[in-house]
This record gives sequence, structure tokens and C-alpha cells, in this order.
Amino acid sequence: MFSRVLALVAVATFVLFVGTSVAKAADDTKKGTFVSVKDGKLTFTDDKGKDASFALSKDAKITCDGKACKAEDLKAGVIVTLTMVKDKDEIATVVAETKKEKDKEVKDKK
Repeated sequence: MFSRVLALVAVATFVLFVGTSVAKAADDTKKGTFVSVKDGKLTFTDDKGKDASFALSKDAKITCDGKACKAEDLKAGVIVTLTMVKDKDEIATVVAETKKEKDKEVKDKK
């Protein structure tokens, strides 16, 4: 009986741990409109109209339209999705979408 209770507690702890990790991972992604990049910091405007800046990590991976690019290649007004480095306020990856892709999504929804 004790071994079953112990096994149940172990499984419940594992599920709680995994669930918390998944929820935290969701909080590590931010999306908004690219404003600028200067001195290693990327600034964007979130969906509430608030500007936010984050440091780009040294090995940040940046893609523009699915192809590797540099931070300097990002154009003001494109939609960016930022994935943050765990437990730091740095950007690990930036995925930029052109307005064409955004317009296509709107057309697809109609």
C-alpha cells in the first residue's frame, strides 16, 4: 500500500513539474511590431502599444521570411516573434514576418 501511495506522489510531482515548465515556456515568447535595433538591444511595440527593449544574446538566431539574416536586416513595421533565453532578459531567437505574410494570414481567415 505504501509503495502505491509513494508511486502516486511521484507521478503527481512529475506532472506538476512538467506542467509548470510548459507554462513557463509559453511565457518566454513575445510578439510585436519591430521598431529598431541599437547597441545590441531590440525594441518592439507589443499588441497593447507599449514599447519594450531586450538585449540580443551573443548567439541569437534571426530569421527574415524563413531565411537567416542579421538584426540590421530587420525593417521597421515587420511583425517579430521573440523567444527569450530561460531565466534571463535576453533574446535567443527572432523570427520576422513580412507584411505580405501577415496580409496572407488575414486573407486566409476570410
